[in-house]
Amino acid sequence: MKQTIKLNPGSTVTLDQDNNLIITEKEPKFKDGDIITYEHYIVIYKEPWGTKQGGFKGYYTLDLKTVSISKGGLFLELPSRISTEEETKYFFDILKATGNVWNPITKHLEPLKFTPKNGDICYFCNSCTECVLIYKGTHQFMKSIAVDYYATLGLSTLDLYYDDWCDNKIVRLATDLEKQKLFDALEQAGKQWNPKTLRIEDLRFIPRNGEICYFNNGACERIVIYYKSLSTAKSCTVYTACDLKGYLSKGCIIEYYTPLDNACRRLANTAERQILFDALGTKGKQWNIDLKCIEPLKWRPIMKEIYYYPLINANSLADWHIWKNDEEDNRLLKRNLIFRSEEEAIKASGKMLNVLK
Repeated sequence: MKQTIKLNPGSTVTLDQDNNLIITEKEPKFKDGDIITYEHYIVIYKEPWGTKQGGFKGYYTLDLKTVSISKGGLFLELPSRISTEEETKYFFDILKATGNVWNPITKHLEPLKFTPKNGDICYFCNSCTECVLIYKGTHQFMKSIAVDYYATLGLSTLDLYYDDWCDNKIVRLATDLEKQKLFDALEQAGKQWNPKTLRIEDLRFIPRNGEICYFNNGACERIVIYYKSLSTAKSCTVYTACDLKGYLSKGCIIEYYTPLDNACRRLANTAERQILFDALGTKGKQWNIDLKCIEPLKWRPIMKEIYYYPLINANSLADWHIWKNDEEDNRLLKRNLIFRSEEEAIKASGKMLNVLK
């Protein structure tokens, strides 16, 4: 009867003088279940593979370039070694982030058993959707357990819901990036999560004089330059305001949505600020953040353009310079001492001399 003997790579078979078969089996470099590093892969070693010494199969493989885990893996003879403690920890951390854990006995990945606490921000996944939610607790629903949450955000739809429940499909704690997506969605809705009180609260933004804010009272949206709240606590005064299409109004009183709700929700973002600045520019105006006033738009030279500035001496009342956008240029611009023509600069010098007299 034919019998096949499987040997480890590197083993030898010889015959002695009496024609007895002598097998010298080489111990494998790695054992079943070892965590090894091979080029840019971290692999759970399974068994030798291939005809060349050093080839092997893996149970699961982490590609360090793509940070992705795949089942199996076939590797040819190339330098490999036992993974360091840091590499092994990183491998298991990535597994944990996918909601799995390695079982060294069964040699399989198993779902990570995760028990959230009240207020934990968790990753939820079922066959239909992925969400990040703020866990509240559980309740019995028919024959299954349902999860109650304070708020949840669909990671693909970005739909935000409050105080409801869903299937018990929580996988793990949310990553920092997933948490930030939820916090950003809450902020956009004028809300914030308070981990101390375990409540979704109104986002309290207190604007200061001169700040450019996004205003929304439920009836309209505006970009405003805030001045102050009135004593009634129901309205505020602004230096100016425009809608999101750039329609501009002068300083006015804007009603709050409710007496307790500050309808100036937050500081305006870069795009919103630009809408306001462009609207002012079409009227030949600009916002002076230092003096906190709306003033005529300053002329600003472009690079290498000649400008004139006033002088107070016996020889000349004006001089010229080429704009380089350096410290001296911007110092003169800030002091309103830059002019298109020499005549304008001389006129400004005359006003300065009159003040000195």
